[in-house]
Amino acid sequence: MKQRNKKIGMFIGKFLPPHIGHINKIIECASVCDKFYVIVADSFARSKTLCSEAGFTFISPRERFEWLKKIFKNNQKIKVKFLKEGMLEAYPKRLNDWKKKLLNVTNHRANIWFVDEKFLEISKTTFPELSFIGFDRTKISISASEIRKDSKKYVKFLIDGANKYI
Repeated sequence: MKQRNKKIGMFIGKFLPPHIGHINKIIECASVCDKFYVIVADSFARSKTLCSEAGFTFISPRERFEWLKKIFKNNQKIKVKFLKEGMLEAYPKRLNDWKKKLLNVTNHRANIWFVDEKFLEISKTTFPELSFIGFDRTKISISASEIRKDSKKYVKFLIDGANKYI
């Protein structure tokens, strides 16, 4: 049962590849929450396509999930979860199906979603029951999309272990 005054946040991403901007954002977001879910939301097929397009060796969703679990294993506040999108189209398509899966992953507990600014408006419409906080990318100005476009330029931003896939 959700306690009314508890701040239970979530941060959702593919983390393809995971980088220090993700880690910084997770720590920052979790610092203002009582409990914080990091959700690796991914489709195996979509990951294979993105890795191929970027010229990466395939980085499985399981690998990314395990990396994040290891990084945050000593932080009792942070729980890393996996959302298998399977045959669903990538967010924000098929929103109702995606929403059901997401809410099940967090057991309907999250009440704050820390979201990339490009998904902020559609997320507010889809999840009116949640509060939203948009990301400020000025501290570490990097995204996984940028890394996939020019991995050699941004390799210094990757977490330990991820560079072997680039």
